[in-house]
Amino acid sequence: MDQRGALIADSLRFLLDQGRLPLAQVFSGVQLPPQADIEESLIYAADWIGCLRADACAADGLWTLYTCAQFGCPAGSDLPRALYRILPAQQYEVALRIVQWTNAR
Repeated sequence: MDQRGALIADSLRFLLDQGRLPLAQVFSGVQLPPQADIEESLIYAADWIGCLRADACAADGLWTLYTCAQFGCPAGSDLPRALYRILPAQQYEVALRIVQWTNAR
């Protein structure tokens, strides 16, 4: 994670800790996940948000290459596919919803 990803993760954690992350909006239509799953997913959501903003989520993108170098990915994986493969389903869904909420802003 670079400085941008760390800043995004810190910002998301601050919003969550202060009760300012609108969980009802983020998880609209589904049951609110456990707090631990939300907290564990923030760093992955931050990486995903950072890579989208830097246009680095493709198979040859920096964030994707970094993630795949750590965890291994099938050839041609983009960052969302890599995260889908390495994260537990609940944490992937949490990260996806946070990314979607953030990008809707």
